[in-house]
Amino acid sequence: MTLVERLTARDPDLLNLRKATRAVIVCVPLFAILDQGFHLGTLATYSFFASFVGLVFADFGGKPWPRIAAYVAMIVIGDLVIILGSVLSGTVLGAAVAMFLVMFAVTFATVFGGYAPAFIAPVALAYSLTVLEPLSAAPIELRVLGWSIGGAAALIAALLLWPVDRRLALRQTLAAVCDGLGEALESIGDRDAAEAAFKRVADLLAVARAKASAPFRPCSPLSRDIGLLHLAEHLEQANDIARQLIETGPPSPDDAALVATCAAAFREAGAALQGTVDPMAAREAIALLQAALQSDRQETSLSAIDAAGGSDDDGASRALAVMRRSTPVFALSHVAMWVDAAAAVSLGVRDEIAVPNAAVDPEKVSDRPVDLLGRTWRIIARGFARDGVIFRNSIRAGAAMTLAVVLAKLLPVEHGFWITLGALLVLRSSAAATSATALQAVGGTLAGFIVATALLTFLHESATALWIILPLTIFLAGYTPGAVGFLVGQASFTTALVVLFTLIAPAGISTAVERLETVSLGAVSAAVIGLMLWPRGARAALAAALGRVYRAAASGLRAVVTGSAEHCRQRVAEMQTVRRQADETFGVALTERGLHLEPQVWIALFQPPNLAHSMVSGLLPTPAPSHGEAYAAALSATIAYRDRVADALQQVADTLEPAGAPSPAEPAAPPAPDPTPILMAAFDAARPDGPDAVGAVRELVDWNWWLTYMEKEIAATQAEVKLVATVSKPQAWLRWSLPGRPASPRRG
Repeated sequence: MTLVERLTARDPDLLNLRKATRAVIVCVPLFAILDQGFHLGTLATYSFFASFVGLVFADFGGKPWPRIAAYVAMIVIGDLVIILGSVLSGTVLGAAVAMFLVMFAVTFATVFGGYAPAFIAPVALAYSLTVLEPLSAAPIELRVLGWSIGGAAALIAALLLWPVDRRLALRQTLAAVCDGLGEALESIGDRDAAEAAFKRVADLLAVARAKASAPFRPCSPLSRDIGLLHLAEHLEQANDIARQLIETGPPSPDDAALVATCAAAFREAGAALQGTVDPMAAREAIALLQAALQSDRQETSLSAIDAAGGSDDDGASRALAVMRRSTPVFALSHVAMWVDAAAAVSLGVRDEIAVPNAAVDPEKVSDRPVDLLGRTWRIIARGFARDGVIFRNSIRAGAAMTLAVVLAKLLPVEHGFWITLGALLVLRSSAAATSATALQAVGGTLAGFIVATALLTFLHESATALWIILPLTIFLAGYTPGAVGFLVGQASFTTALVVLFTLIAPAGISTAVERLETVSLGAVSAAVIGLMLWPRGARAALAAALGRVYRAAASGLRAVVTGSAEHCRQRVAEMQTVRRQADETFGVALTERGLHLEPQVWIALFQPPNLAHSMVSGLLPTPAPSHGEAYAAALSATIAYRDRVADALQQVADTLEPAGAPSPAEPAAPPAPDPTPILMAAFDAARPDGPDAVGAVRELVDWNWWLTYMEKEIAATQAEVKLVATVSKPQAWLRWSLPGRPASPRRG
C-alpha cells in the first residue's frame, strides 16, 4: 500500500491533510507577523484564532462565490458577537444569557444544513474569547480588526488552496448511482451482471444516504437543495423497482424498448450531474419516456388480449400474467422521469419541468422570494418541534456553553475561554457520547500536558525553539482530530495552545497546568448538562421519527384512488416533512455511541414508505369507476386491498411509536378478498370492448401488483424495525458501545 493510499484510508479526499497544511501556511505566518513584526498581541491572537477556526473547524468548501459569502458571513457574524461579548464582559448575568441565545441560534441554524453547522465553532469561539476578557484588556476595535484580518486570510486561503465541495461530493455519488442503474438495466438479460450492478448501486446509495443525512446535508429552502434531496429519494425508489425486473426475468419484447429508454434516461441524468450534458436535456428525456410508456401500455393491452386467446378458462389468467410482467417497467419509467426532473432542478434549472400524468409533481419548485420565504418558514417550524433533535441539541448546547461561561466568570482562571472551548469540543447529542468524549478530552489534555511540559523543559522555554516547533504543533492540531482520533487530536491541540500562549505571555509550566484544569472543567460541565437535558440523545427519538414516517405513509395511501388531488398533495407534503425530520434524527444518531447503525438499514426501512410516497405522488394512473359492474367490483377489491396495506403500515408505526400522537384513528379495514378472480372477471368483461377497456383493467392490475409488492416489503422490514426499536429503548443510551455489527437479513 502506497503512502497516499495509507493516508486516504484514514482521511478520505485528504481533507484533514489539506486543512492542516493550510493552517500552517496561513495561521503561523499571520501570527508571527502581527506579534513579532508589529508587536500587536491582541491583533495577533484574534487573527490567529479566526484564521485557524475558519480553515480547520469551519472549512467552507464549494464553489467560489458561495464560499466567499460563507467566509464573509463568518467575519461579519464574528465581529458582531465580539462587540456583543465585549460590551457584556463586565456582567455575569448578561454574558450568560447572551451566550445561551447565541449558541442556541447558531446551533438551531443547522436545520438548514449546508454551511450552517460550520458556523458553530467560529461564532462560539468569537463570543467566548471576548466575553471572558475584560473590556479594559483590549479595545473593541482591535478585537474586531484582528478577527476580520484572520477571517480574510482564511477566505483567501480557502479560495486558493485545495477546497472541497461537500455538495459536489453528494452530486457525484448520485451521478454514479444513475450510471449504475443504467448499467444494471442494460445488462438485465444477464442475471449475474445485473446483480453485480445492483450491488454497486446499493453501496453507492448507502454512501449517498449517509451524505444526505450528515451535518452538511443540503436542506436549505433553495430549489437546488430541494432537487438534490428529491433526487436521492427518487433514486432509492428507482433501485427498489428496477431490482424487481430481475425477479420477473428478461423483459418481454413489448417492454424491452421502454427498459432501454429508462436506461438511457438514467445515463443522461448522470451525465448532467457530472456536467457533460445540458440539464435542460431532461425535457427531451422525459418526452421520450412518456412516448415510450404510452406505446408500451398500448402494446401490453394488445398482448394481454392475444395471450387470452379463445374462451378457455386460463385465458384471463394468462392475460393478467402479461400485465403483471409489465407493471414494474411502467413504474420504473415514471420514476425515471422524476429522476431527470430532480437532477435538472438540483443543477439550477429554474423553469418548471413537469412530469406528465403525475397527480403531484414534487419537482415544481422555484426560488421566487415568496416561495423561498414560505419554505424557510416551514423548515424553521419543523425545527421547533419539541421532540426534534435539532431543537433539543440547540437547548443542550446553549445550556452547556452558558454553564461554562458562568464557571469561567466566577472562578479565578486566567484563560477562562479555555473552559468554554473544552465544553464546545466535547459537546455531543447524547449523555453517553458527551461523557465518553469528555473522558477523551481530559485524557487527551493530560497527554498534551505531559508533551508540552516535556517540550518546555527540554527547550528551556526558548522562544526561538518554540517558534520553530509551532508550525508542527499547529499542523498536528489541524490534522489529527479528523484523521487519527479525538483523543490524539485533543493532545495535539493542547500542545499547540500551550506553545502558542507561552509565546504570547511566557508563564512556563503553569500555562500547561492551567490548560489541563480549565479544559477538564469545561468537559465536565458539558457532561453534566448532557446528563440533565435529554441524555438519551437522537437515538431515543429514532423510533418515534420513523413511526411518524410510517403513519404518514398509511394516511397517504388511504388518500389515493378515493381522495381528491388536493388531499393527495397535502399527504405528500406531510410525508416529505416527516421524512426530513427522520433523516435529521438518523444523521445525528449515526454519530452516537451504541448499537451499530448503517445507512443500509435506514434505506431498507424507507422502502415501504417510499413505495407509498410514489403511489400518492401519481406513479400509477388513478382508476376511474366507469367501466361496468365487473370493473367496479375489481375497483372495490383494489380499494379494500389498499386499506389492508395501509393497516400494515399503521401497525409498524404503532410498533415504533406506541406512545405517539397518531392521526385521527382510521377504522380497521375488513379482510380483503383475493383480487385475482375479480380482476380476471373484469378482464373477461372488458375484452370485447377492445384495448382501451382492457387498459383500464390493466391499471387495476398495476395497482394490485404494487400493493402486493409493498405488502412484501413491509413484512421484510421486521428485523430492521426491531433494531431501531432496540436502539431507542430508554436504557440503551447507558451503553457506550455494544459488540457486533447487526446484519440486515436482506439486500446486498
